[in-house]
Amino acid sequence: DIALRKTVDDRFVPVGEPATYTFTVTNPGSDPLTGITVVDSRCTPVTFVGGDTGGDQTLAVTETWTYTCTAPVDEAHVNVAIVRGLDHLGAAVFAVGADAVVPYTAGIAVEKTASPTALVGAGDVTYSYAVTNTGDVPLADVAELITDDTCAPVTYVSGDDDGNDLLTGETDLFETGPPETWLFTCTTRVEADTTNTVIAAGTPVAPRPDGPVPLGPAVDAAATATVTVAVPPVDPPAPEPPAVAPAVDSGSLANDPGGLANDPG
Repeated sequence: DIALRKTVDDRFVPVGEPATYTFTVTNPGSDPLTGITVVDSRCTPVTFVGGDTGGDQTLAVTETWTYTCTAPVDEAHVNVAIVRGLDHLGAAVFAVGADAVVPYTAGIAVEKTASPTALVGAGDVTYSYAVTNTGDVPLADVAELITDDTCAPVTYVSGDDDGNDLLTGETDLFETGPPETWLFTCTTRVEADTTNTVIAAGTPVAPRPDGPVPLGPAVDAAATATVTVAVPPVDPPAPEPPAVAPAVDSGSLANDPGGLANDPG
């Protein structure tokens, strides 16, 4: 008799990333087995790791042989492994093991707008952010991870319709909830032409009764908005009043029309 147990290191892996399978072969009978081979329907080569403690290429009833195989995962599937061995009479014995793996896509998108987009002189600008899930697994930590390089704090406004703190998209492998758009806002004073960047991020997770379990590293997306600031016009200086000639005593001119009274000649 022979037995095979097959496991996968991660049940969910990003699309195109590798999954590693482990195959454990034991002999539950009483007859040592030789000619042990393991094949897998979707992964090759299956490589022997260890367990032949006797070093005789014979699977004894006290031994556990281990094999591994790694392959990229492009679609959800259950793949099957078969182990074969020969008893002391040369009769073949078989066992089958199977396990499933599901590829996922994690993605996030953010749109950013500014109001107003043009100022005359310095003034307050309010930025608005709309964040969506473009993948097929929910995202955690979105409200905690969003940042703007020139405006803080970025404040959550609305969008978590089911109140589970997970941003869900149009497609969800776990049927976590309806597709959502989370809205955020931030207000700051802008004094010069500014193009600033928001980065929205989220951690892909698998929902569990005792809390979400991370599936992989966070994903992120960025968006920018530009605000222009014009120099306010400056009023021109008031014109100077025209020069006024000094007043002349008309009586003096009448008595001395030629100005001869003071003429030393």
